[in-house]
Amino acid sequence: DNQHAPSSIIDFARLVFKLRRELAFCERDEFFTGAPQANSRLKDVTWLTERGAELTHEDWHDSSRRVLGMMVHRPSGDPQAAHATSLHGATALLILNSSDQTTAFMLPFREKSGTWAEIANTSRMDQKGGAVYREVIDILAHSGALLECRHDP
Repeated sequence: DNQHAPSSIIDFARLVFKLRRELAFCERDEFFTGAPQANSRLKDVTWLTERGAELTHEDWHDSSRRVLGMMVHRPSGDPQAAHATSLHGATALLILNSSDQTTAFMLPFREKSGTWAEIANTSRMDQKGGAVYREVIDILAHSGALLECRHDP
C-alpha cells in the first residue's frame, strides 16, 4: 500500500525499476568475475575506495570503511547488452556512503575521454539525474549515486 508514501519515494522506485530494465550491466547470465574484459583493460566489476582506487585486501577488512564504489563494465558488442536502451558498451559506477559525513569520491580512470553523468542519486530523489562530473563527486551522508561514463565525441 503506497497511498501514504511521499510521491518522491514512489517516483524514485519507478526510476529504479526502469533502470533495472534498461541498463545493460543489469542483464547478466553469469556472475561477475573481476577479470578484464575482451578488448579492454577494465574488469567486469571493480570495487573502489573513495580515492577511486581499487580496494585492497586491507581495505576489504577495514571495519571503519563507510564508502564503497562498484564500477561495472560491459564491453561494446556484448550480445547480452543488445536489449538495453542506454549504456551499450558502458561503464557504470554505483557509489554508496553509509557514513555520517559527505564524502568526496574521486572518479576512477576511464578508458576513453569522457565524463560521468549522474543517473540517480538517493539524496535528490525528487530530481532527475543529469549532473556531470569529470574528477570528483560529493556523496552526501547516508546516500548513494549511480553514474554512467559518457564518452566525448
